Amino acid sequence: MRRKNISARNLYPGWNTEISSLPIEAFELDELEAGITKSQIDALKELTWIAANQNLFFMGPPGLGKTMLAVGLGLKAIDAGYSVCYERMVNLVDILDNAPYQKIPKYRLAKLKKSQVIIIDEIGYTPITREEANRFFSFISELYERSSLIFTTNKRIDEWAQGNGGSCAHCCITRSYTRKRSLLLVERPIIQT
Repeated sequence: MRRKNISARNLYPGWNTEISSLPIEAFELDELEAGITKSQIDALKELTWIAANQNLFFMGPPGLGKTMLAVGLGLKAIDAGYSVCYERMVNLVDILDNAPYQKIPKYRLAKLKKSQVIIIDEIGYTPITREEANRFFSFISELYERSSLIFTTNKRIDEWAQGNGGSCAHCCITRSYTRKRSLLLVERPIIQT
């Protein structure tokens, strides 16, 4: 019961508790439709990437199971005692925009900043302004070397600048990716360290 409450409240607010409490072991590799091997998932389930403050990028077209894999790893991290938060990019932008003025976004932002693992889902799905991209960059920069981030997107990193505040959002993630070892899973996933 404790895990269900943590999952529903912190990981995926408003999401179906039954779905959010599924362990990553319950996922069928066939469901992921992405060519991820069992050994790659097993390596990610060891959570060594969290201790090393590494980031994960799940990229590819819709329907591959990127969000399902990210949430499954988040649940595994909760089971291991890590603090985990989930936000869709559109919600995160809203939180960053309103945190200086409103109590609930300010509280949620503080919770995100304290988390050891942060899942940011659907980057590039909704366009953002240059100002929003700058706030996002500041948020990511603040978390650098303190938290592990899981990004899901249906766009390649080099496409993020288009429709996402220009080069700032692209620079933000590229900086996060290139400055420290990260894991990158792309369509037919490959892991790079």
